[in-house]
Amino acid sequence: MLFETGDGLLLSTPAQLLERIRREFAGSDVTGELLTERRLEAEREDAEMVRWLAQDDSAAEGEDAA
Repeated sequence: MLFETGDGLLLSTPAQLLERIRREFAGSDVTGELLTERRLEAEREDAEMVRWLAQDDSAAEGEDAA
């Protein structure tokens, strides 16, 4: 398999590639990091939805007053 990496081109067997990936990610909690990122994004999405709904409600109230 031939891959382009930050260090240049890498020619390796699938087993060698798997070992390299395992070494690079050893000790890291990829799943935990992804969950944390997704939770933060969900909080931002929720806050945006609340702002959008508040703007929509205030526009509707202005129409009722007219």
